[in-house]
Amino acid sequence: MVVLFNGFQKKTQKTPKSEIEKALKIKEELNDKKGVALTLNNIGLIYVEQGEIPDAIKNYNEAIKYYNDISDKNGLAMVYNNRGLVNKKTS
Repeated sequence: MVVLFNGFQKKTQKTPKSEIEKALKIKEELNDKKGVALTLNNIGLIYVEQGEIPDAIKNYNEAIKYYNDISDKNGLAMVYNNRGLVNKKTS
């Protein structure tokens, strides 16, 4: 997971948030709950990189709701980890 997180951080500099938000809309239209959750988590990562912590936490919390809906414990663990890192940075 850490490797994916680090790789994603590098890619966020090249991937505009609007592109990821387009992906989110498509995932929602497809009713792809796991895809929506993952995309919300990724948007949260971008917000962290931009220093927009409240928006990051909002997206992480939304991702948690989706992962709970589909009982995806791996997804939940990933988002809780990311949210914990944000809390550590801000405390």
